[in-house]
This record gives sequence, structure tokens and C-alpha cells, in this order.
Amino acid sequence: MPNWCWNLTAGGSEHRALGNAIHAKLQANSVDLSTQDLQPIQDAAANLGLVVGMGMNEIDNTFSGSTLYNTYVIIGDDGSILNRHRKLIPTNPERMVWGCGDASGLRVVDTPFGRIGSLNHQ
Repeated sequence: MPNWCWNLTAGGSEHRALGNAIHAKLQANSVDLSTQDLQPIQDAAANLGLVVGMGMNEIDNTFSGSTLYNTYVIIGDDGSILNRHRKLIPTNPERMVWGCGDASGLRVVDTPFGRIGSLNHQ
């Protein structure tokens, strides 16, 4: 989780400018699942026959292109994205960074290594 969201106070112009600058960097470096942003990891999972679970900052460019999500993805041993789970309710300061998830990722997926599910607890 971005530590800065716990340390900046709302309202002050110097903190607002710094928060905006930091958030812009986070947004620019977030993963867009509608593009090939995860392709190198997907290719590695397929080449090695591994299932990969990873957390990330996700940007959804389908609608506004500005909402970030605290997301966990599971990539199958064939390189496909098996599940995407967005944290449902970010805590108070986290709401300055991430939007609320929609619960579509609250499920388990079958893999050669067993059934896997995930939650975001940050």
C-alpha cells in the first residue's frame, strides 16, 4: 500500500500538490489489464508451467481511465488471467488512492495445483 496516503493531511495546499504528484506517478505506473501490461509475466508463467498470484495497482481504462484499484490477479500455468479480485472496501485513507471493487473476483479458480482464491487485506 502506498505509505504516503497515511502521512498526507487533507486540505493543505502543499500536501495537496504533493499528493497529486505522487498519485499521478502511481497512476502512470499502474497495470491496465485491457492491454498487454502483464504479458511478460503471463509468458513466464506459461513457459515455466507456473501459477502466479500477485497484487498490483490496477487502472481501469474502460470507463474514466482514472480509477485505481488494489487488485490481486491469478495467472494460470497457460499464461491466462484466471481471476482478478479488486479490494471491496478500501479503508479510510486508502480511499484517497483506490476505488471500491465490485465482488466479481470473489471466487476460486481451478489450477493443476488445486483450487485457489484470494482476498486483499492491505
